[in-house]
Amino acid sequence: MRTTTILTLFILSVIFLVIATIRPYIDEPENSAFNDDWNGTSLLFNYLANEGYTVKVLFSSVTNLRGMESSVILVIDGKSSNYSLIERKFIREFVENGGKLILADRDNKISSRFSVEFSRGNLVDFEHYHKRQDLPMVPYQILDSSGILIMKFPSAIIGYPPEAKFLSMSSRNSWVDVDGDKIINASSDLKGPFPVAIYAEYGKGSAIFVSDPTILTNDMIPRGDNPKFFINAVGLLSNNKQQIVVLDESHLEGNNTCYTDRALSSIGFLNLRNLSILLLLSIAFFSLYLFLAKKRERKTQKTLTEPNVSEFRHLIDDIRGKFRTRLEPYNWIVIMRYKELRRTLLKQIPPSKRESITDEELISLVHRRKGNFNRDELLHLLKACENIKNGKNVVKTLKETKFLEGKIRMYIEMIK
Repeated sequence: MRTTTILTLFILSVIFLVIATIRPYIDEPENSAFNDDWNGTSLLFNYLANEGYTVKVLFSSVTNLRGMESSVILVIDGKSSNYSLIERKFIREFVENGGKLILADRDNKISSRFSVEFSRGNLVDFEHYHKRQDLPMVPYQILDSSGILIMKFPSAIIGYPPEAKFLSMSSRNSWVDVDGDKIINASSDLKGPFPVAIYAEYGKGSAIFVSDPTILTNDMIPRGDNPKFFINAVGLLSNNKQQIVVLDESHLEGNNTCYTDRALSSIGFLNLRNLSILLLLSIAFFSLYLFLAKKRERKTQKTLTEPNVSEFRHLIDDIRGKFRTRLEPYNWIVIMRYKELRRTLLKQIPPSKRESITDEELISLVHRRKGNFNRDELLHLLKACENIKNGKNVVKTLKETKFLEGKIRMYIEMIK
């Protein structure tokens, strides 16, 4: 069979699987990992990936996770009112059978299955807040890590299992505006302190509940210690990063293409087993293609290593190895700013320490001298830029470039 035929069959199989399992959007919905705007969760996806977690997005029903309980951390960010009764019941069974859950919400449709109740009104804190009282700043403690959560119009957790552990609590001078009149009334409103994040175990699994569905969005996740909180929360549930973190988008309200809607409805009879068989067949075809392509490549390499041609071999290997990085023009903008940031950081320490110092040590030394920046966020930024420099990640849009360049510039000015 010719190589072209094999490649064509593989591409057709992959296209079919993509149509069957992935729901593309015309407009990316709120809370979507594909949304780079303020109300998306693309930064959350990137934070987790940079920490070494395997992150997936779920478009089909959560019931398809049956049998995968021990290997999945399910993240649900709001929209719980859209889940069916069967799905809500399954989520409880999923956790009891060994699954892990992070639910950031205000609705009680899913949380009530776990004896957790979110308040109806907003939580306001008159002691610790950011600009206004309904943007509270709440301390948290997860294992040995602590910090400050910056929240946006959160509710409070007013019901929870007796054995639940409080991860974050509002101050004593906090209230729940039950009637929503934006006026605190001691006779009708509830007085704190209240938990806003809790951890509880159910059967073989465990869950974390957070009373703010916006805390994982691009607008809120970079603020304060929010990224550290979420990474620590996932770490509390994970087993040495072996589980897959699944971001559930099965109920987000995006606009699908007309073609996709028809395709999804026409293949609704397919179950997970049939899709698995198709995937295995596709992998077999692709493996055969790789074998034939490798054989052809070895033949080409043999020609490149012959006399009078060998001096070009290393140049060709270098071009091929760095092709992905050079493919994206936005990468170079970020990489140049990144190099400037590293030079600025290294100038703050003695020359004798510059050769063998790690990023963590470098940031710690500079932080002792300056102390005016978020150490963990800068470390995440350096890791992300290093991955871009090494070709592991690619900056694909101008928006990403402006965001990273702005962050790098900010730290350069703070450290100078």
